[in-house]
Amino acid sequence: MQRKRPSEIRLSHHLRTHYKPLLLGLALAVVTTVCSIVQPFWAGELIARVQDSRPVIKSLAFVIGLSLLVAFSSGLQQFILGSLTEDSTANWRYRFLRSFFALPLLSRQSRGGGWFSSRLVTDPPMVGRFIGGSVVQFVQNSILLLIAITVMFTIDAPTILFPIVLSIMSLLVAIGVSKPAGRLRSLIQGQNSTMSDKIMTAVSASPLIISSNADDLVRGEIETSVQSSRNSGVRLNKIYSMLGPISVTLMQIAYAGVFVVGGWRVASGHLGFPELITFLMLFNIFQTALQEVAGFPAAISECKAALGHFSEISRMNSSSNDIPQGFQTPSSTIDDATNSSFVFESVNYSYPASGEVVLQDLNLAVPTTGLTAIIGSSGSGKSTCLGLIEGFFFPDSGRVYVDGVAVTPETVNAIRENIAYVDQESLVIGGSIRENLCFSLTECPPDEFMYQILRRVGLSEWLDNRDGLETEIGVSGVSMSGGQKQRLAIARALLSSPKILLFDEPTSNLDGHTEDLIVSLLKDLATDHTVVVTAHRFSTIAKADFICVLSFGECLEQGSPEALYSLNGYYRDLVDQHLSRDNFSPVAN
Repeated sequence: MQRKRPSEIRLSHHLRTHYKPLLLGLALAVVTTVCSIVQPFWAGELIARVQDSRPVIKSLAFVIGLSLLVAFSSGLQQFILGSLTEDSTANWRYRFLRSFFALPLLSRQSRGGGWFSSRLVTDPPMVGRFIGGSVVQFVQNSILLLIAITVMFTIDAPTILFPIVLSIMSLLVAIGVSKPAGRLRSLIQGQNSTMSDKIMTAVSASPLIISSNADDLVRGEIETSVQSSRNSGVRLNKIYSMLGPISVTLMQIAYAGVFVVGGWRVASGHLGFPELITFLMLFNIFQTALQEVAGFPAAISECKAALGHFSEISRMNSSSNDIPQGFQTPSSTIDDATNSSFVFESVNYSYPASGEVVLQDLNLAVPTTGLTAIIGSSGSGKSTCLGLIEGFFFPDSGRVYVDGVAVTPETVNAIRENIAYVDQESLVIGGSIRENLCFSLTECPPDEFMYQILRRVGLSEWLDNRDGLETEIGVSGVSMSGGQKQRLAIARALLSSPKILLFDEPTSNLDGHTEDLIVSLLKDLATDHTVVVTAHRFSTIAKADFICVLSFGECLEQGSPEALYSLNGYYRDLVDQHLSRDNFSPVAN
């Protein structure tokens, strides 16, 4: 048996989940359909009574009552299905958020923010409209079509034959349009996501763009995306412009055919005038229902495209970006980690996409106290080491232990409770100091504790002349210097009271004076935390207590600064480059 695609399984489950409002909507659809079919007959009866000079009050009251019942049932149906649409949209957004936040780091970074934004904003309403509106409307209008055709054949078969042929042709044209139109709509959606990615990049890189006089260049790239989206929109418009009128014309000719043939049948005495009115009203119902049914393939196309995107995110979640193929869960604890905060045992790691080897047979034991520096040139694997400790991804082979516990998919969340990670690009969000400090925390700590942390990182004086924790720092912290942003990021990390602090190139974007201040702060933090910093400049690791030298994914040297200096290797070369110029000591201060 052919296995169902993930998108089909999810949709069927969602339909079953909301079967009650769907059934209620269908029940109201049946009521509306019956009333809609009955109305033309009573309208014809009303005309016949007028012709024969019979009383019309009861018939008129019945017709008005039917109209009110149709209005009430239609309104109630719209409310129920509208609520279902909103519920479905929200549920699919919740589903997206659960999937997105379950993605490993590399998968989250595999797409631009605009693509993920479109998945959250654009796709769920498509699925919601399909479940909450299109399905019930399709069933309702299909029933209307069948009943209307049956009744019209009963009233007068010759009048309906020619219009039915034209109506079917119109339906086929509409169905033919839906497939290429759906592909183009999906293409336009992707192009719009690309535009979103590019404008987000332009905003974040504004200083670089302006300082490089690259406004015209970047604007031109975005305008190219705008033009691509415009061209796709024009193609979509051409399809509707060429084939849409064909469908409308066929329906109009069909309507004219009803008048001509019906008038001829009345004139020849085969059909009464009231019956013709009933017939015309039924044909109007038939045409309206046919147009709704004709739009169903487009709704299916939109829904399938949206579900395809959800399936793509699910595939990201089940990919091997975080857990390599063949990964074996290591033993849960390590006995010889008493004096080590974390241990690498014969760790190998390669980038999943390219297969490029990053770490090779890495063995490293980091002390539980003091400032540890992992140094090496760009691409040596420094940041990858921190990523493996944090469980952003897992080794191809070998083991990583933190406080004696193996880092595995099962243990990583508990391990992260004791670790704080500060990226080299300090995350600063628009808003106040309080909002930045409490970002990612389930509950904001007391103000006094936050001020205590801010004093430790050296930001309290800067805040004293401002609004304290309510100080607004602007988009991306535009009112703060680079060093202040880094201090704010460190303060946020300290709020969770971690045992281990990981810093990825914390001073790479800072001037020398600010770098010295940050390094002194890290040294101070190392008195009561395990502090690990990656760097490639000697000035950053001048006060380190333990150093690991990485080169092409291998640990060439590790130990105290004194021990490494005596080896006459990479570390000594790095020190000697600075000794004569800056009078640094090779021994940690």
